[in-house]
Amino acid sequence: LSLDGKIATHTGDSKWITSERARRAAHRLRAEHAAVLVGIRTVLKDQPHLTARIKGVVNQPLRVVLDSKLRIADLARETSDTRLLPPLLQEGNNTLVFALSADEEPVRAKIKYLESLGVQVICLAPDPKQPSRVPVRKVVELLAERGVCSVLVEGGGQVAASFLEARLANRIAYFYAPKLIGGADAPTALEGSGIMRVADAPRITNLHIRKLGDDWLVEGDIEYR
Repeated sequence: LSLDGKIATHTGDSKWITSERARRAAHRLRAEHAAVLVGIRTVLKDQPHLTARIKGVVNQPLRVVLDSKLRIADLARETSDTRLLPPLLQEGNNTLVFALSADEEPVRAKIKYLESLGVQVICLAPDPKQPSRVPVRKVVELLAERGVCSVLVEGGGQVAASFLEARLANRIAYFYAPKLIGGADAPTALEGSGIMRVADAPRITNLHIRKLGDDWLVEGDIEYR
């Protein structure tokens, strides 16, 4: 994040806000978790690998994408050259995509195409309260059934908010760079609907702040009201 809480500019540019040293620390966080989870907007904008690219990592985390309409399949089918596929799909056998159920031929075709690349696809019934979003509580339950004991939610802001609103997040790790991005439309690390009253805000306890070159890592446990 920038110091004013932005994870990208209003044009979507996000490379790079923090330094290489901070990014190495983020890769270590990935290596410490069984799965890394992002939303489809992060995939479309950043083309992430979601791997822990540091020396000594043997077992890479499971890569999980929340993609209600399977837009990742649309992105992949734009090219016939597998070398130009989104990084998540080039080694698809370690990628799991959660989507919303829809008994329609175009959706079935997308699932079949992704599975041909080695990607696992699970379709879930929507939550009536949030019919357009993949239900994160069910996602966590299914990951637990698969033996996934820890998930690093990397974003973006809507996905992070959905985990916080469901009270599924228990810890934060924010990397801050001494930069000011600004912009009312620039995405932030935590979006969603937000709380109604400051008194209801979750608190961060056991706060720990560590300097990483010019950047700062702020970590702590989330305590819900």
